[in-house]
Amino acid sequence: MIPCDALADRLPDVVHGRATWTDDEARHIAGCDGCAAEWRLVRAGSIIGRGTVLDHDAVATAVLARLRRPEAVPVRPHVPWSTVALGLAAAASIAFAVVWSRDNASVPSPAAPVVALLPELNALTEGELEQVLGLIEASVPGEAAGVRPAQMSDLTDDELERLLRSVEG
Repeated sequence: MIPCDALADRLPDVVHGRATWTDDEARHIAGCDGCAAEWRLVRAGSIIGRGTVLDHDAVATAVLARLRRPEAVPVRPHVPWSTVALGLAAAASIAFAVVWSRDNASVPSPAAPVVALLPELNALTEGELEQVLGLIEASVPGEAAGVRPAQMSDLTDDELERLLRSVEG
């Protein structure tokens, strides 16, 4: 018995005349609907475009003319820096609320999954992170709303370890 995969690998060579079917292969194609359909498809595909002459210069000229038109070059929309900063500020405020506003009494169990909330903040420099934090502090009155800013010293060793793992990914 001839495996269909081995026969499929030989289809291009046979259709282009670089090989011929053996008697066993010809009998297999005649008896296997899948291989027969694949052989018909490869034969049909090989005749598409036969006799077509391609004028490479005309194609190149048409492509270059199309690329020179102003609408051919996609324009990326300009996103104002303030929109990006607002999005980062909102995301960072969620992260701060989830990670740093917890007190020691509400520490999740060690079995709780650690979720990295804002991996896109990892690429920011210290100055950029301070700007984001400044935007958050300007838009959310922390202590006035009864929220005490969290300190790193408030975290237990287990919480610090989880925080480090979430930042490292």
